[in-house]
Amino acid sequence: MIKVIILICILIMVKFLEKWERENSQRFWSVIMLLAITFSSFDEIQFQTTQTPTRIDKNIAPVLALAINYGGERSKPEFDSFVLQTGLGKRKKFNIVFHHRLEQHFPDWKGRMDYQEKQEKFYKLAMKRREEINRLRLIDNKYYYTKEELNAINYFYGTGFYQKQQNSELEPNIFDTRQTFLFKMHDRVARNNYLKFSNGKASWS
Repeated sequence: MIKVIILICILIMVKFLEKWERENSQRFWSVIMLLAITFSSFDEIQFQTTQTPTRIDKNIAPVLALAINYGGERSKPEFDSFVLQTGLGKRKKFNIVFHHRLEQHFPDWKGRMDYQEKQEKFYKLAMKRREEINRLRLIDNKYYYTKEELNAINYFYGTGFYQKQQNSELEPNIFDTRQTFLFKMHDRVARNNYLKFSNGKASWS
């Protein structure tokens, strides 16, 4: 009897996940990807560098060279990768370990980081407002939020205007989050173009 109940629960869960992936595939795969990255953080990953740069400066040449070399021939084996569906419906192979290394060591640029920092302030306000709405047991509605707060929610959820801007098929831009920027850096050509274009200075504005 217990086995039958467990089987029914599994079937219900599978149906739920299938419906979620069909109705909102971008958010579904984003959650799956983040969970996979979280579990991968328990792996022992060695990276030969003593810096963790976030902004582009003249002292990151060794890190840039190392970032160029990672991926391609030097990628981890196939079991470190899975297929990720992009916002345009295309499927791309995603290397979890490589992404974790990018998170730790790949350089960013001031314009994008400043934009995300501004959005974080409005996003925190939106989340406090949402907590208050839930506390009062009201139905969550966009009219409770300011224009800036709704924009910040779209920014971090990758919806609305940002759905296209953050898609991995586009070149990096100021509307990327740190994560969507790094997703784009999985592509060797895009990664090399970024490093060549930045050359120790701010890249895309």
